[in-house]
Parts: sequence; structure tokens; C-alpha cells
Amino acid sequence: MDPLTLSNSYHRDGLIQSFDVLNDDEVQAIKLKLQTFISENQHNPDFSNWVYSKSYLALRWVADLAFHPCILDHVAALIGSDILLWDASIPLKAPQSKKYFGWHQDATYWPLEPADEMVAVWLAVSDVSLENGAMRAIPGSHTRGQLPHHATGDTSSMLRRGQRIAGVIDDQSAIEFSLRAGQASIHHPLTIHGSGGNTSNRWRYGILFNYVSANTKVKDGHIESGLLIRGRAPTNGLGLETLPDDDLSIAALAAYRDALSRSSKRYADTQHQRHNNCD
Repeated sequence: MDPLTLSNSYHRDGLIQSFDVLNDDEVQAIKLKLQTFISENQHNPDFSNWVYSKSYLALRWVADLAFHPCILDHVAALIGSDILLWDASIPLKAPQSKKYFGWHQDATYWPLEPADEMVAVWLAVSDVSLENGAMRAIPGSHTRGQLPHHATGDTSSMLRRGQRIAGVIDDQSAIEFSLRAGQASIHHPLTIHGSGGNTSNRWRYGILFNYVSANTKVKDGHIESGLLIRGRAPTNGLGLETLPDDDLSIAALAAYRDALSRSSKRYADTQHQRHNNCD
């Protein structure tokens, strides 16, 4: 898809359903790194943090993957060539897991603006289907603007406060993001999306990258940082991070903790309470 067609499709639908990123050898190499990371660290008390936010600061291989030219060329067509990685997570779903994401909009809890200068890229490291918890999204829903959310506290939700859009969502027009391992999808931070549990006997492996343009502004009262991936540095209050020297090294984990402490207000109860008051 040429850049103009890609951009027009994205701005109409708020999503790109799939595109190829990794070849078979690359998929196997990344899957091995991910499986090794899980097997060696899943019982570490910090594991849930490492996979939930800023994963690229703890794991060098995640940071390196964020520089993949195929991903960046697609991102550049949507938000321009000055690109920072603001966040990354590893939303794992184990076999027979009931963990899910309720209908939500990513931008609800992002202390950045405007939403049109940010994109979410979901990279499949295993084949992904509805059976093992693939994402579903509602095309065009990003044009509805920011909707009220509330925290349910549901412990089965993969969002830590069980956040979801208030009220009933008509999902008849929702589409499924079935991806082959090595493919990726893109969605706008205001696109309504969610996913169910994993009813299969295989893992759902994926990595989510949140890219922002150098024009992105940090909202008042927040401190945020990102990793410069391509182009010029930001000038609107977003601090710059450095690549980790290795996976889970002393230096990497120190930088990881520092970044999370600076952005801790994003997860403060008072911040979520303000959103809840919109219900």
C-alpha cells in the first residue's frame, strides 16, 4: 500500500488491519527471546511491570525491534518522519487464560496530545485469532472523540484497574485482527478496541509499540519521556531516553525505574478518579 493510500485508509477507519513485518527466521528469533524471558522471569515480582509498560527500557531486544524499518515506514506515513517510542508492552495471554481487554480507547489514560500525533502498533509473535484472544476494533470509532471510561476493578482485565468505556458498546461492526506471526496492525489511540480470553492451548504472543511524533505535547502536570527512533528530537516537553545496554541489566533496570517514577502520575488514583467523574 502506498503512503497516501495508507494514510487515507487509516484516517478514515482509525486502523490498519495487517501488514507484513518479520520473516519466518526473524519471528523464530524473537519468539525464542520472548519465551526465554518468560521462562526465566515469570516468577520475578517485577515481571508484571516489565511486560506492562516501558518494556523497551528493560529489554534491549524489544527496543531493537522498535527500529524495524517496515514498522517505521508505516508509522511515518501516518504521523511524519520525526518518531519517538513513548511506550511498549508485552500483552501475553497464556493458554486457557480468561484475561481480557474490555472495550476502551488507549488515549483515555495517555498524558499526551493531540491523539492524531500518536499510533499504536501491535506486532504478532505468534499466530493470533479470536480463539487465542485476538484484538477486535470498531472501524471509524476514533471519530467519536474521547468517551467516558470507568474503572471496574475486574481482576480478569489486563488493564490494571479494569478500565472500560462506560455504557454498552454496539460492536456489530467490529472487525477481528487475525494476524500471522510476523504481521502487525495499527490503530489510532481513540479507536474503540478490546479482546477476549485465550480459549486455546497455545500462547498468544505479541508486542505493542506506542509511537508519537516530535509534535506531541505533554499535558500540564505530567512528566513524560520517550526514545528517539527517527528524525528530530521533540521540543514540547517530552524528555529523551537512551537505549538499554542489555536485557535486565543493572543500568537498564535503573533507567526503567527512573522513567516509571517520572510518569507515575499517569497511574495515580486521583488521575483515574478524574476520568471516572466524567461517567
